[in-house]
Amino acid sequence: MRRRLGILVGVFLFLSFTSSLWAGDQTTEPPFFVVKMPDDGIACSASLQKELEFIYLKYNHAAEAGNFEEFQKYMIEYQATASKNVLVTLSKGELKKRKKVLQEMASKKFSVQACLVSESTGYAALAGTGMSIWKGKFVNSRGSILFKKEGNSWKVQTTGWNPIL
Repeated sequence: MRRRLGILVGVFLFLSFTSSLWAGDQTTEPPFFVVKMPDDGIACSASLQKELEFIYLKYNHAAEAGNFEEFQKYMIEYQATASKNVLVTLSKGELKKRKKVLQEMASKKFSVQACLVSESTGYAALAGTGMSIWKGKFVNSRGSILFKKEGNSWKVQTTGWNPIL
């Protein structure tokens, strides 16, 4: 029980400074997008989809490895800074717990089904299927990755995964 509570607290704290999942009325979004997209989103070009997939692949590999420094390179600047500021205050034991949470956030076998971009807002999103942790096991899931354009680069703003039950 204490372990579960510790993991839940760790997940909450980690997510509080690395992402802000959309919690609005999801009935207005296509069923495969877990994160909200701007209304003027259009289909991505093949080259943009490939670029976003590559960024997410590097972001996800850094998560799998528990490599915070590498992981932060692919997040939006605000979240990367907040993450760095929190991590430097943690004990070695707490940092080890956070690393495990980061590793458990990584998805497996992500396959893109859709890519949308909103040039007016500088957001883009990938949606697809893969596997994510649900109740301690990897299960088939639908996922979305929301990107924000910062300067000339796309950065991950948030990811969201829902199990396919």
